[in-house]
Amino acid sequence: MSTRIQAGDSILTEHGPVEVIAPQSAGLLVRAAGGQETLISHAEVIPRRFEGGKITGVMASLHPLWDQLDENVRQDALFKLECVNEVNTGYRRGVASLALEGEPFYPFGPGWGVSPRAKYQAMARLVSLEKRADRVLMRRVYDGEVQRPEIGLRTLQSWGESFAEHGLRGLIDGRALRKVQDFGVIDVRYRQAADEVFGQFDGEISAVNQQEIQRRIYALLRQRGQSDVQVPDRLESDFLRHYYRRLGKGTRAHRSRSLRKIATTSSAALHHPGYCASDVTRADNLVTDEYTGKPISVEICTIISVPTRVVVALRVFPRSVTSFELGLVLYDAMRPFSMVAADGAIDDWRWCGVPTGLEMSAPQCPRHVKEDEGPLGVHYIPAVTPVEMHTDHGSTYISDQFRTLLQQFGITLSLTRGGRPTDNPHIERFHETLQRAYQQLPGYKGRNVSERGSIVGVQADEPLLTARQLEAYLRAFVAVDYHRRPHTGLIWPGTEEQALTPLEMFDAMLASTGRLHYPQHPDLIYQFLPIRWLTIRHAGVEYKNMAYDAEVLDEFRDCRAGAFRDKDAAAPFHYDPRDTTRLWFRHPETDRIHEIPWRGRHLLHAPMVEIVRDQALAQIRRRAGRRHSAKVSMLELIDEIGQLATAPRDETWAHKLSAARMRWDQGQRDHDEVAHARALQQAHVPKPRTSRAGRDHLLSLPGGRTEDTPPAGFGLADLSEPWPDYPEEHDEFA
Repeated sequence: MSTRIQAGDSILTEHGPVEVIAPQSAGLLVRAAGGQETLISHAEVIPRRFEGGKITGVMASLHPLWDQLDENVRQDALFKLECVNEVNTGYRRGVASLALEGEPFYPFGPGWGVSPRAKYQAMARLVSLEKRADRVLMRRVYDGEVQRPEIGLRTLQSWGESFAEHGLRGLIDGRALRKVQDFGVIDVRYRQAADEVFGQFDGEISAVNQQEIQRRIYALLRQRGQSDVQVPDRLESDFLRHYYRRLGKGTRAHRSRSLRKIATTSSAALHHPGYCASDVTRADNLVTDEYTGKPISVEICTIISVPTRVVVALRVFPRSVTSFELGLVLYDAMRPFSMVAADGAIDDWRWCGVPTGLEMSAPQCPRHVKEDEGPLGVHYIPAVTPVEMHTDHGSTYISDQFRTLLQQFGITLSLTRGGRPTDNPHIERFHETLQRAYQQLPGYKGRNVSERGSIVGVQADEPLLTARQLEAYLRAFVAVDYHRRPHTGLIWPGTEEQALTPLEMFDAMLASTGRLHYPQHPDLIYQFLPIRWLTIRHAGVEYKNMAYDAEVLDEFRDCRAGAFRDKDAAAPFHYDPRDTTRLWFRHPETDRIHEIPWRGRHLLHAPMVEIVRDQALAQIRRRAGRRHSAKVSMLELIDEIGQLATAPRDETWAHKLSAARMRWDQGQRDHDEVAHARALQQAHVPKPRTSRAGRDHLLSLPGGRTEDTPPAGFGLADLSEPWPDYPEEHDEFA
């Protein structure tokens, strides 16, 4: 803000307004109440103009506190200041040269021979009369909002005492001051410099006192050319004292504090099955690429319930795992699976049972196969919505996309401490348990290079598994072996001599925690997909020069602005980067998800994931000489994708294409599962529920049956239940 300050203007200071006598090169020569003249530097004045020019600047020591106050709080403080100034000096503005017409009035100011008490009594009568003439205030009195308009003698005297002791700050309403008098009002540049200075003390450098830290902060500010930063003395003192106390006195305390830095807002809920841990590790087995036939390395992402050691989700991904794929593992954790082991075959994890309804009177996961029944039978993999997720500082775990997803489901992210590579021991120990599975498979390459043989992946008599086969095998190992084997870390109080299996611990803990809540719905996966806001036109919707259309969009082709969000006529579409040949649209009336295919999908004979599509579009743009019609552009894109998927290219592109094909296959399986679950549900629900009261998509488990709930069963939610609105925050995925 640029304001011209000249002679006759006033500046608001800690002790009231001062009059500017004359601007000088070294600063401003001002006259304070009582006639004293002093020089203040230009850097100490922040330009402000209040009340039509009465105040032209504010001292930096009052900033940013003064600007943080509400306007009515500022005006109230200035009114009190005028009363105190007139009692003491005879002038409401405190300076004779800024006198209002007729000032000074009897008996205010020196020279009348009147006691201070008599002056305050006269001021109390005067301001009370002024208050009674205020129609707005009197209306509040008549309405009972204010008891009486008068201001008493003792109140005026307390104003004077507060001003004498604390200056203008003492006249600010204490309730308003408590709201703003926190460290947030300190200049952000000062706080950033302080964070850097305090952050240097990690136990490696010697401890210094608080005064030296203050000096280093200002030295850093000057080094950055930020010498205009001003902080109120008292607030700065409180700030430095608070953070110096938190830092600790010695290097040992500094080191401990540095290592204790974690990103969590709650204590670990280790007594609850919803306390989970997750990590990504490189598989210790090579797998074969189904398309090139070459051995490749893959990664395994796992989520376990720490108190029970139950593995609630496990997926195999191509390198490297993305934040979107972490969301898919969380999706797996929230849906219950079952696995059937029969003679000679074990099927993959699938939706539990036949969908019947919402209520389940048994525990969340039916009892696992008894030890004496052998490995054959149905094995249930529990589901749970995590209450806290403990991970390392991997870029995918701390990404905005993954954090937004956790926030959507109310999950706290807890990060490992710096300098503690073993701070996630439960998931790391499970990785060691997987060695029993790895070593039974072809392509085992050891845990490190010292254990690696020279013929890994090249034995002709021992073909490698594919990534899909490895995932199925590891899931079978978890369900049939790991979940049924006693775990030495699972001891129930009172039965210390007997270790429980993970499933036994899960069942036992359910008895103590009671109801668990987790979303269970065939459409659940779409809540984990990014959102693209697109405008529905007569030719469908267009995204990345690709047109998508379906009959369900007919009623929205002339959609008015604000139908889905306020700022435009765009509608939300779910987008899967593993399959860009289709989008998904949730009908706002029925809450059902509908697939919106790409117009050229039936002509495509190659996997079109995001990276392949973007590469094809880039190739087309580089050689495009003119703009083609939509149909020609679609055919050109199909030809380009076909060439990218089949033509030999460099090794880097071959690796990307191999990973893209794996992701495409995973995407097809995920969406086929959804379609199958929907078909099962629709076949077992005789009629839809018509009630749309409430939009809570969480299931309550166990118990709590009511008269209108179906018989107890382990299955999917009723598809007629309304699905919750998708929040705008999904835009962050775009």
